[in-house]
Amino acid sequence: MLSAGAPAILGTWIGGFAFNPVLATIFMAIGVGAILQVVWEVGKLVARDTARLNQPLVNWVNLGGLVTGLALMYFTAFMVKF
Repeated sequence: MLSAGAPAILGTWIGGFAFNPVLATIFMAIGVGAILQVVWEVGKLVARDTARLNQPLVNWVNLGGLVTGLALMYFTAFMVKF
């Protein structure tokens, strides 16, 4: 888990605090790339598990998990102070 999350966190932190626009772009790209890789791998895992259980990829359980995750991200964004 650390190998998947560490580049995303580190790249995003360095990119967010970089004063050079080029460095900010590079490190933010590293963070975004790491996040997209995790999303891709989790999507493949969900697809493989639903195929193994002979269920459709889009079902109520997967949709409920997606909506819960999006709602959690939305409401935790209110905790950020600018």
